[in-house]
Amino acid sequence: MPTGTAASASTAPPARRSTTERQAGDRELAKLAYLAQLAYLAHTGCMSTEATELSVSQARDRFSDVVNRAAFGGEITYVTRGRGQQRAAAIVPAELVERYEAMVDLEDGRVAQERLADLDAGHTTAVPADEVTRTLGL
Repeated sequence: MPTGTAASASTAPPARRSTTERQAGDRELAKLAYLAQLAYLAHTGCMSTEATELSVSQARDRFSDVVNRAAFGGEITYVTRGRGQQRAAAIVPAELVERYEAMVDLEDGRVAQERLADLDAGHTTAVPADEVTRTLGL
């Protein structure tokens, strides 16, 4: 088979990504997973696709109703503040937060396993915590 064909090109080992590139990829993967989870919740009816915005004072006045809408209707209410009515917080169904936390835990475990494999393979070295705090001046 002549050199330069697709078969010979596919046998080359993939280029190693730097730690920064891996971390950026990990963050992007986590964002995509989070968006997929939100889409799933909206699709299955566990969460309303409509979001409401209330000012801090409106949310305070309707707090019980807003919490019930989140708990029983899957509604998300953004609480805004300031002249520009910037979103400051959200009242969301507890199930959404629990699923998000579980997803983050899984992702953290995956990243930890990857880092341990890098240590075992000799691709990186461990730095003691006291050295890191000293270096960072903490």
